[in-house]
Amino acid sequence: MKLLKRILKIVGISAGAFILIVTLLALFTQTQFFKDRLRVILASSISTNINGTLHLGTIEGNFLSGFSIDSLAIFDDKGILITTGKITCQYDIVPVFEKRLKMKYLIIEQPKIRFVRSMDGKWNLSNIIKPSADTTAGKLDWVLQFDDVELKNANIVLIDSVSLLAPDHWNMPSSYFEYHDFSVNDLNIKLNAIIQEKNIRTRINHLSCYSPQSQFELTHFKGDISLSDKEISVKNTIIQTGKSYLEIDASISKINIFEGIQLEDLEHDSTRLQFRAKNIDLSELKSFIPQINFLNGSAFVNLTANGEFGNLTINHLNLKTLRNTLNVSGNISNLHKPDQLYLNVIIGDSKIVPADVPKLLPGLPLPPFKEDEALEFTTTFIGKPVNFRTRTTLHGIKSRAEITGRLNLESAPPSYDFSFVTSRVNLSDYFDLGGIRALISTNGTITGSGFSFDDLSTKLDMSIDSSDIQNIHLNNS
Repeated sequence: MKLLKRILKIVGISAGAFILIVTLLALFTQTQFFKDRLRVILASSISTNINGTLHLGTIEGNFLSGFSIDSLAIFDDKGILITTGKITCQYDIVPVFEKRLKMKYLIIEQPKIRFVRSMDGKWNLSNIIKPSADTTAGKLDWVLQFDDVELKNANIVLIDSVSLLAPDHWNMPSSYFEYHDFSVNDLNIKLNAIIQEKNIRTRINHLSCYSPQSQFELTHFKGDISLSDKEISVKNTIIQTGKSYLEIDASISKINIFEGIQLEDLEHDSTRLQFRAKNIDLSELKSFIPQINFLNGSAFVNLTANGEFGNLTINHLNLKTLRNTLNVSGNISNLHKPDQLYLNVIIGDSKIVPADVPKLLPGLPLPPFKEDEALEFTTTFIGKPVNFRTRTTLHGIKSRAEITGRLNLESAPPSYDFSFVTSRVNLSDYFDLGGIRALISTNGTITGSGFSFDDLSTKLDMSIDSSDIQNIHLNNS
């Protein structure tokens, strides 16, 4: 009994001493002396590891559960690199003893970051951090848990002087997104994350921003992103802009992003993709991809695909734009070797309205088709994008056309070999013939090579059968 009382007495004294020490420590951390000394120590310690100057504003808080800094700034030899407004964080210190950092929230207000690449080819962010003498790769044996991370009203500026002055740089109109000179304003992010050795999981609850140069507005982005040594996945992803709305679920298994990614190594990696766009504004899309500047309008897209990365099956691709519908299925091979990309796809149960085509492709020199009725069509495409064979069939109410052949853009000069058959095609439905009525039935072939006057060598064989031109009947010619 005496032993038990003695143990309890020791425990009581120890607990009291611990509480007293914690209380004194908490009171000491509230003194201005401690806060000023801590600010100087932190600024000095960080400054010795950067090629620049660090400024820390006033520090507040008890440091046992959290603290705040009213401002932060990092300067390099060319000026301001990073500035922020108030930084607030709250944490739980108990899990530290289990090698677990638990951040209840981290809020950074009005951060501003400038990424600048000078003519020597170096980025300012890479220059600011001094190289470490320790070149060994350390292992992360802690768990970093961030319950709430927020950026409020952030601003990012990027200027890549090297790329802007490169001979092959495109000088695009201001409505296009300039990847080498842009700013992002009003960037707001809210997320949570868990970071472990070779395992990162984050949930982006909201992300929005605005780029004034191209007037692009991202109104909402959310998604669950997971990176491990076995898989990359993006789930429950929504991308909503001022003009478009997209949903994405995708994953690649057997991939270890932490050891670097070589495209050819992805050949047998299991891949899954679900993509749904309730609306893609093509004018907005081409501001990021100028190569498709001939497109216009908007589209609905629904795509499901799965299989090995190097042998991907398109289960279904449904695309709708204006009054046109495409349904595509098939196989894409050699995604891991883009120069050997091979397609075996069929477009079936589809329809196209000829009068819509010039509206969708205003950047191409197409005639103003008059036909306003839908044509049903099927197409097969087998081969590389630059060397393929195809067969296309179109059906109208009374007309029919079929084109079969191959095109080889890899040869020099390019070569082609096509055959065609048309039946009762009313040309006046497609072209303005000045009131002339022409029902044409033909068959023939076109073979040759080259497209320019310097290397053009083409042979056309065509016969006209059972046709009517302005009430003149032609049997065969």
